[in-house]
Amino acid sequence: MVRKSDPAILEIGRFNSTPTIEDLQGLTIETRDIDDLKACVTGDCKVKLSAGMIQRFQNEIDWIGPDYRLQVTRLFKQILLDYVREYVKQGDAALIEYNDKPKEVTLAEETHSLITASTFGGNIFGELTQKPKGFSKPGLSVVENAIVWSKIKFGLKPVIAINHILIYKQEQTTSPQILVVSKQIYANHYFDSSIALTAFGNNPNQGNESYLFYENRSRVDGLAGLFGKIKREVIENQAVNNLQTILEKSKASLSARMSGQPEAISALNAQPNSRRWTAGVIKVLLWIFLISAFITLLVPRMYDMRTIKPRPIETGFSHSSTLE
Repeated sequence: MVRKSDPAILEIGRFNSTPTIEDLQGLTIETRDIDDLKACVTGDCKVKLSAGMIQRFQNEIDWIGPDYRLQVTRLFKQILLDYVREYVKQGDAALIEYNDKPKEVTLAEETHSLITASTFGGNIFGELTQKPKGFSKPGLSVVENAIVWSKIKFGLKPVIAINHILIYKQEQTTSPQILVVSKQIYANHYFDSSIALTAFGNNPNQGNESYLFYENRSRVDGLAGLFGKIKREVIENQAVNNLQTILEKSKASLSARMSGQPEAISALNAQPNSRRWTAGVIKVLLWIFLISAFITLLVPRMYDMRTIKPRPIETGFSHSSTLE
């Protein structure tokens, strides 16, 4: 999230300890999102928001005014600022409840569920993320505490995400020396919740070796329905490929610093990641085309059969899935 050279990061910034509207100066709102907000109502919105946020867009925007897009941009930033300020004060108690779909999603509950399932250990993960000011424990000190906003390439729409990032330093040499915890507190598309943890330390069995541990758990919407299984497969493949890229870049970056050869970092960063996503999109579109063609051929034949001998025909598709 802090590598501005990463082509997946379109825009990025951070909030000051006392958040102000100037902290969001570099953030732009997509024209498509602005137009989608025009028809946004509680339970049916193409942008992930709470019921109160949706109501503000209905009440405070002059949608027939010539500058309505500018109004929406200003209000969106103000809403995000108000939300971050409440999170700084209250912690998880201020986390959003998404009401963009008929079934609401409570971010605090989703995050707690991901933390509980963490292979790193739900107890310590929960302690590390429960307070905006960071968790305090003897031998473990906070060296960085930041709330970062970003606009990233993901899927068919750029995602505006806000993450609370905490970096801890462990004084004991037998434990990981550095812990980096990232908790998503907002996303305007796709993500219901997301947490990540990175640990860096010495190999306890080999004093001259180090290890890097990275775990990311996310829940995304849009995996249900007729094409849910196909979409899930594409997302899973992309997630694994991106994870491998992250680890390779991290290893190359650390090795280059140790050897004094920063060129190795640039060479690895130059590797294109878009081809993986393009291949995934092509696969989805191909499957949609094949299924659509099959249905197109099937329906007339079913109609012909019914004209010969009427009989009931039942069709149905049902699928539900979550990505974790």
